[in-house]
Parts: sequence; C-alpha cells; structure tokens
Amino acid sequence: FKHRGIFIMPIMAVKAANTSRTSTATLANDSELVIAIPEGGQYEIEVFLQFYGGAGGFARALTYDGTTHADGINVGGQQHVNGTGAVLAVIDGTDSVASATITAADPGDYHRLVGSAHFTTSGNLRVQWAQNSSNASATTLKAGSFIRARKLASATS
Repeated sequence: FKHRGIFIMPIMAVKAANTSRTSTATLANDSELVIAIPEGGQYEIEVFLQFYGGAGGFARALTYDGTTHADGINVGGQQHVNGTGAVLAVIDGTDSVASATITAADPGDYHRLVGSAHFTTSGNLRVQWAQNSSNASATTLKAGSFIRARKLASATS
C-alpha cells in the first residue's frame, strides 16, 4: 500500500519452524528469512533472531542481491547472549557478527537489530547464519525470528 508514493506497510518475513545447523561455520541463507524490496529508497530495517545451541555459537549477517547506495545497510541494536545483555555497535549490516558462547537450552538468546538501508534498486534482503565455530552440537535458529523493512523515503542518488 502506497501513500504519497511511499510504501507504508512493512515488508516482513517470519520464521515458521526451527532450523538447526551442525558442523558448519559457513554463513548460509535462511530459506524463510528473506524479503523482496520492491524499489530503491531509504528503508528502516529490523531483524530479531532467536537461537540456542551447543559449543558452536552463532554468527549472522545480512545480504542484498540488488544494489545499495554507498550508505549501504547500517544496523545496530542489542543482544542477550548467555545470560548477558549488550549493545551492538552500528555496523554495515553485511558484516558478520558472532557470539562464541550461547545458551544451550531453549528459550536461548537473541540478537535484535534496527537500522537503515539505502537501496538504489529492487532486490532481496536475506538473513544468513551459521555456527560461530564448526561443532557437531547443533545451533538452532528459532521459529518466530523475523526480518522487516519499511520504506521511509524515495530513492535518491
């Protein structure tokens, strides 16, 4: 839905089922956490990732297969990992952020990211994740994790 040429409804994907990964520290797309950005512009981005697991930890990043402005994707936020909260500095959202030690049992831990992105073309914004270090004990990304974008302004050069 557009108002004055701006999409005012958020674009959102919510993870429907838990996914576990073992013995891999290679970031890979999550098949459920992808949203189609319909056109260039300034967007507000929010990501909430809930996870738990063994000694492998958790790592995540965002990818975009369209074109971003030099401003890129800038996100910061908070994390609650292994019983401790912390503020996450604003970084390029495509950079990998990892937690080496995470809570072993459900309900687990979370990363919550909020920021902005300046896209110059349409494309798909995806969450990638893996274990921080390869381990045979599973790391699980939980159902209910989500990615959301809302357009704030039209595209500019």
